Amino acid sequence: MPDSSSIRRLIAEFFGTAIIGVATIGVTASQQSSVYVSLVIAGTWALMLLLFSGSLNVHLNPALTFFYIARSKLKARVGSLIVLAQVAGGVLGVWLGSLLGGHNWWQVSAHNISNGQLLSEIIATAVLVWFIGHLGETKQDSLIPVAVLGWLFVAGVFTSSGAVSNPALTIGRMFTSDAGAEIGVQQGALYILAQMAGVCLGLLGMMFVTKSGRAKGKKKLKK
Repeated sequence: MPDSSSIRRLIAEFFGTAIIGVATIGVTASQQSSVYVSLVIAGTWALMLLLFSGSLNVHLNPALTFFYIARSKLKARVGSLIVLAQVAGGVLGVWLGSLLGGHNWWQVSAHNISNGQLLSEIIATAVLVWFIGHLGETKQDSLIPVAVLGWLFVAGVFTSSGAVSNPALTIGRMFTSDAGAEIGVQQGALYILAQMAGVCLGLLGMMFVTKSGRAKGKKKLKK
């Protein structure tokens, strides 16, 4: 049975991801430029991280949760509950965003994959988890919202996929249509595989490039 802090964490993961979903559908449906869309989505996630920072230490993204499980920073059982909360929040957020924009709230999308989208998701997710993981390991957690804002903004502009980088929102966007943010079911499944590949690349980057992911060796002074 989860304790009170764990329950609060799950609620925060649910509502935080839902708000990001609402913002994603709302701003995309408004037919604004890709720069504006990327700024709103990245800004919303950064603000949710600030809101739920501290003791809750939310991820709001299954890619990050899997990353911390792989780093043995989070137990798999707890991580699976967090992922479920994130996915439920993502689906609810997309649904609410569709309703607020006057669109169909539940319709399976059949969009196809475009050239470069899967590579875009691999790169966008890899750098995202690398940034966050590195900042966490080097005790610079306060900079994580800034890093998320900066990277998702620029990646959202220069990638062909818009740098979704979030399996929970990918699943939510698979079940909405005519809102401008829909992702096809087959397309979404491949997006998630690409995002998980990005998690692996981000982990390798920490281990072998910035070396922030390596276990610290025990330094013993010889007497």
